[in-house]
Amino acid sequence: MHRTSHLLIFAGRLSEAAAAGNWDALARVDGEIALTVPRLAARGPWSAGEQAALDQLRDAHREAYGRCARELGLVQERIEALQVSRAGLRAYAENHDFEESTA
Repeated sequence: MHRTSHLLIFAGRLSEAAAAGNWDALARVDGEIALTVPRLAARGPWSAGEQAALDQLRDAHREAYGRCARELGLVQERIEALQVSRAGLRAYAENHDFEESTA
């Protein structure tokens, strides 16, 4: 397979996985890219078409990274909300136990 084809296939798979929020597939393709692209680069200088495909792969990677960063922010917000909720429930339970023991 030509280097251009490899790069474009990787870009497509990366974009699809990120768009679907399929973190397992995203990690898998990212690992494949990390192994394959250096091997492709070792074959010599990139042609203009290959460089354009490499640029597409970089763009797809940048978009996937942005999606991951946004999702991480949402997960952090959820964790913080759960911690606040848990603290409130704990305070309620402790107060409820205190009221029962004094009744």
